[in-house]
Amino acid sequence: MRKRRAPPRRAEAAPTAAPGASTFPASPAARRLARELGVELAHVIPANGERITEEDVRRVAQLRSDATPPAQPLTVSPPQEVRATPIAKRMAREHGVDLSTLRGSGPGGRIVEQDVQAAIEARTVQTPTAAPQVVRQPLTPMRRAIARRMMESLRSTAQLTMTMQADVTSLVEARETWKPALDVTYTDLIVRAVALALRQHPSMTVRWAEDAVERLTEIHIGVAVALEDGLVVPVVRNADALSLPALSAEIRKLSERARRGQLTEAEMSGGVFTVTNLGMYGVDIFTPILNPPESAILGVGRLYEQLARSAQGLLWRWMMNLSLTVDHRIIDGAPAAAFLQRVCQLLGEPAALKG
Repeated sequence: MRKRRAPPRRAEAAPTAAPGASTFPASPAARRLARELGVELAHVIPANGERITEEDVRRVAQLRSDATPPAQPLTVSPPQEVRATPIAKRMAREHGVDLSTLRGSGPGGRIVEQDVQAAIEARTVQTPTAAPQVVRQPLTPMRRAIARRMMESLRSTAQLTMTMQADVTSLVEARETWKPALDVTYTDLIVRAVALALRQHPSMTVRWAEDAVERLTEIHIGVAVALEDGLVVPVVRNADALSLPALSAEIRKLSERARRGQLTEAEMSGGVFTVTNLGMYGVDIFTPILNPPESAILGVGRLYEQLARSAQGLLWRWMMNLSLTVDHRIIDGAPAAAFLQRVCQLLGEPAALKG
């Protein structure tokens, strides 16, 4: 007898997953981590295809954080027109001023010419620079003495300076012919002319006293010598009594002693007149300051050529500017001018100087 086959068993329906729930089982640790990271287990597929692990949850969280959100469309606002007068706009273009940075002072906030001008001026103001470094050099006794004497000279005297041109063409030619028998400098020749002129104009050899005018009968002439740190004035005594060669030798000797710092007080005192020559430095004219207690000083400028009219037409002449400063309290302008004129004449008479 045939055995009756049992009817097939009806398959049980699979439970329906709750919304947000995973169709795969997950370990308690994976569920806890999903809650912490905000990961829905329904979106997690286990790597082993059976059970969701913590590693599966971390992978999904990492993928979600790496995702780039969609770019938002940019909204570009149309540029606003700057309200400015035509003149202000033109000035801004010419000077490179950005009108959008200005605040207008015109009606309704309109930018006017004054606004642009103010911006230009503010831009050109320079930032003050740092103060330069200063190196202090202590005053030497010589510099202190020079400063004291110069200030004393200007405070205590009424100084007047006059200038005159001397034609020294003949002197230049004679000096060349005298070499090498007589090698003299232009300073030597000028001191010689001054000494001879002072003999003829005694009104220049005076000095101020509190209750009198003192006239010095001996003609001692100081010759300014420039040093590296100052100026000294050795005195040639009885210069009018010396011949030109003797005078030149004395000036040379005193100048060398001055440069070696060997001058004595006696060699720098007793002068009645001073000659200072800046011609070798290219100076044309300057105002010499009196060397107290003296009342007159002669400043000598450089030699230069100048066209002059003569009977033969225009000729080149050697010229020299002489500047005489006197104490106007005791030496008047006319006697001073006469003396300076005589010095110029003697410089034009080489034979008189040599003799």
